[in-house]
Amino acid sequence: MRPGLSALAVCSALALAACETTSDDPNRGGYFGGVGGLSGQYQRNIDERKRALENEQDKNLALERAATRREQEAAAVQKQLAEAQTQLAALDRDVAELKKKLAEARRKAGADTARLTQMQRQVAELEAAIEREKLGFGNEAERARQIEALRVRKKALEEEIARAVSR
Repeated sequence: MRPGLSALAVCSALALAACETTSDDPNRGGYFGGVGGLSGQYQRNIDERKRALENEQDKNLALERAATRREQEAAAVQKQLAEAQTQLAALDRDVAELKKKLAEARRKAGADTARLTQMQRQVAELEAAIEREKLGFGNEAERARQIEALRVRKKALEEEIARAVSR
């Protein structure tokens, strides 16, 4: 064999060996990968990526909806908290008024001091219960029940103090 012919054979073998690594991606597969891309593999790759993108977009949408729900729940809780704080502030004002009436009853001549002392203690207990409720632990239903119980206690004390003042 001639030296030029054997060099050409070696170069051809090396060129073919370099092209032998194929990939489904026509950008990385060399000549044979490009030919494979023409056979539909490229479109399958695009379709697979589109499906993956759609799946990720669906997940993102679900996360956004969950975040929106959490924000709405947080806003509702804030509204309920504000309402409870308003109710407790009204109870505070009413208790302050009860204290004034109790002091007035004490100044009256002939008042039953033992009974007034007991009412004063009850007013202090009511005030402490209101302060505990302001801390706001527990669920909303329990909190509403507690506030209503405080209102009932306050109303009973108001009536009792009014009777003591009118004597």
